Amino acid sequence: MGSKLSEKKLDYVMRCAFESLPSANIIVDENGIIVYASKFHYTFLGISREEEMIGLPVEQVIPGTRMHIVAKTGVPEYGYIFRFINRETKEIVPVVCNRIPIYDDGVLIGALAEAIFPQGMDAVLTLAKEVEKMNNRPKNPSYMEGIRQLEEHIVGVSPAINDLRQMIVKMANFPLPVLITGETGTGKEVFANAFHEFSDKRKNNFVKINCAAIPNELLESELFGYEPGAFTGASPSGKVGKFQFAQNGTILLDEIGDMPFPLQAKLLRAIQEKEFEKIGSLKTIPFNARIICTTNRNMAELIEEQKFRQDLYYRINVIEIKIPPLRARKEDIEPLSQHFIEKINAEHGLSIVGTSPDAMKLLMKYDWPGNVRELQHVIEHACFRVGAGILEMNHFKHLEERIEESRQHKEETADDDDKILSLDEVKALAEKKEIKKVLMQTKGNKSQAAKLLKIDRTILYDKIKKYDITIE
Repeated sequence: MGSKLSEKKLDYVMRCAFESLPSANIIVDENGIIVYASKFHYTFLGISREEEMIGLPVEQVIPGTRMHIVAKTGVPEYGYIFRFINRETKEIVPVVCNRIPIYDDGVLIGALAEAIFPQGMDAVLTLAKEVEKMNNRPKNPSYMEGIRQLEEHIVGVSPAINDLRQMIVKMANFPLPVLITGETGTGKEVFANAFHEFSDKRKNNFVKINCAAIPNELLESELFGYEPGAFTGASPSGKVGKFQFAQNGTILLDEIGDMPFPLQAKLLRAIQEKEFEKIGSLKTIPFNARIICTTNRNMAELIEEQKFRQDLYYRINVIEIKIPPLRARKEDIEPLSQHFIEKINAEHGLSIVGTSPDAMKLLMKYDWPGNVRELQHVIEHACFRVGAGILEMNHFKHLEERIEESRQHKEETADDDDKILSLDEVKALAEKKEIKKVLMQTKGNKSQAAKLLKIDRTILYDKIKKYDITIE
């Protein structure tokens, strides 16, 4: 009979095995508390003894890590590029990191991270080339593989985001119209891209058009094209419209709520009959493309105000994706922040390691009226300001001021609940609030803000001066 290793001996053998691996390893419990760190790991961090790490929150020891997130969600992460920083030398070294959840009889009890340092990179690069070859082959991912791939496109750990990822994987191959709703900055186009990339139409064109950015009189020709000489000023050679470019692929109608009412009838016919005509033509063109629409408008109100056709709404709203605002899913702030940091590092050669615990608490405290887009801009600003190392609380000082302004506004609003305002005062307050929000979203770009507000730029300047609006 073979002998059995005692629990103590097994623990010793497992520790020796981890120490023998050509990589740095660390284990946390379900709360993200460090319970083991290999010598390779703590030595590289500039820590003299393992005991200095044991019992501490992993994000406190390794800023920017996602181990505590993996330990909480049970979602593994493979092949992430992570930047380690040595506490003593301040040296920053990129590593390839795998984070794996640990289960005991189906119960999530922690996570293991393996970091492959530069000396092991040759093997990683060889593997990457093989993976690239595989990625170039025709794809037909399974449900779970589709979910894993989507996590790279749609970042977040909240139940709402997990549910939306599952819906996309399930529905992507059905050629049904999709309506994506959500506040400005929630990432509606990211979800639209995911629907196309995970469908069988991904090899064909994905054509995008912003219905709010094109003058009403030009939108029809942009969508459907026109024949030579169809109207005064028309090109002698005619024009191919977006619908024709999108044939057999996907067309995204961004801000569909701003589409002119008369044009909605022609769009409805194209969806129902799967055909359309160019301006100035009697010949019908077959239409076979998936339609995805997005809007931040209240469609029920538009229908009630007779600004949007109810029959068209039912046609485009076969699959509805409602993206919740960031303030309603604050657990997504940390993974989104790290995602933006890694993206900025890769694109601009920076060496930002992550955010400090205090800085993350501040980010979590803010309500993010500009949603994910505002978070991205704030992270970008801090990264470019710092260049390397850890984003600290003082790098987000302006957020503290905004939080205080918001608190004061809420108090003033509560005090003024019984106060009767004139309609002019109500209009002025609403205008000021909306202008500030749009300027924040456009990072102070007044020309872009004027377009979004649908007013002349000179009028916007006058209102900024009138309401004494300042944007940092």
